Amino acid sequence: MTTHNTTAQTSSLSEAVAIGQYNAPPPTLTNGNASPLQLDSSGNLLVNVKAGGTVGGTSSSFNSAFPSTGTAAGLEYLSSAPTLTSGNMAAFQGDVNGNLKVNLQTALPAGSNAIGSVTANAGTNLNTSALALESGGNLASIKTQTATTAAGTSAANALPVQGVTGGIAMPVNGTVTANAGTGTFGANVSQVGGSAVSTAASGVQKVGITGSTGAAVDAAGQNASSPASELIVGGQFNSTPTTITSGNVSPLQLDSSGNLLVNVKAGGAAGGTSSSFGSAFPSTGTAIGAKSGSDMVSLQADSSSNLLATVQATTAGGVSTYAALGGTGNALLTNSTVLVTAGMHNLYSVDFYNSNAFIAYVQIFDAASAAAVTLGTTAPKLSYPVPAGGWWDKNLADIGASFVNGIVAAATATSTGSLAPSSGVQAHFYYK
Repeated sequence: MTTHNTTAQTSSLSEAVAIGQYNAPPPTLTNGNASPLQLDSSGNLLVNVKAGGTVGGTSSSFNSAFPSTGTAAGLEYLSSAPTLTSGNMAAFQGDVNGNLKVNLQTALPAGSNAIGSVTANAGTNLNTSALALESGGNLASIKTQTATTAAGTSAANALPVQGVTGGIAMPVNGTVTANAGTGTFGANVSQVGGSAVSTAASGVQKVGITGSTGAAVDAAGQNASSPASELIVGGQFNSTPTTITSGNVSPLQLDSSGNLLVNVKAGGAAGGTSSSFGSAFPSTGTAIGAKSGSDMVSLQADSSSNLLATVQATTAGGVSTYAALGGTGNALLTNSTVLVTAGMHNLYSVDFYNSNAFIAYVQIFDAASAAAVTLGTTAPKLSYPVPAGGWWDKNLADIGASFVNGIVAAATATSTGSLAPSSGVQAHFYYK
């Protein structure tokens, strides 16, 4: 027996299937080490699908009703029997009628033999001069007559033996082979090696297996404490997977956490292609779609792989406005910065009116608050000249000017300075 994360054992051609082990924190394996198969808390085998993903045969439970469907096991018919090399695997062989071919490990003795009855043949070993033979060399029938039994009575069609009184046991020297004829021999095996056998049920004999330490190998069933000795089917973790030659055997492969690696041969409704953020764009991917009513449709792209979209006209979602008109809560712009709006926005249009006798400038900053701007030091994102006694408007609706932190504004006598104009400037801001 081996426990998890021990040095891998040499694979054998005969391995017993037993149980796995549940560990709340899974083990971390070192390259080349072995470990029990891992179970979850419900006794289910934990596996790591290495590649592919498919569905296996029909699953059935032991001791349950025989299923209506199952996984077929067949044999192979070859007109010329295959020649196998030691350690290789082949399908069971059958004849043209689908009958299983077998090769008796110990052949029947030479001669004319039939299981259940024996025909004696004179061959070359019998003294034919002393025996009466039939045509073909078979021993002739022995004639019988009336013989006397031990009780002194007569028995018809019996074989009297010269010198042997009726009823006296006659010793036999040599080997006697008994044949059941048309019946069967009964057997009552109550002891093995002088010890009474154990039974699992009436007519069913228990067979015990001992481990390397001599202790009995047994397990109580699922969700039971691990016994002192048990048969564990293990696997092996290899950082570089082995390459197996056709017909050879190999340990089951595990990942570094002891999960079984599997390669789903075909089918398998696996998920999409997995990719890591920040890594190179993969050569293959998972297609996505969009919902159209109750159906899914594919997204369309142009020849440059740009997603095609149709913008629907709507009255919802118009622009927001900020007005500096000189009233309560909307003072004219001067050299005191004001927060038009906070957060990420696009500025689409502005218009200004300067009632002064001298030109004025409206500076616009990308900032989260009015206090975050120092006039004359902080560079404006935009700065517009407003003529003396005149209007200035700018329409950016085609593209919009993007502001990440917020929109802050002020009016000054110069384009980037801090000196106030002789009087405030009216302003409108249109943003979204």
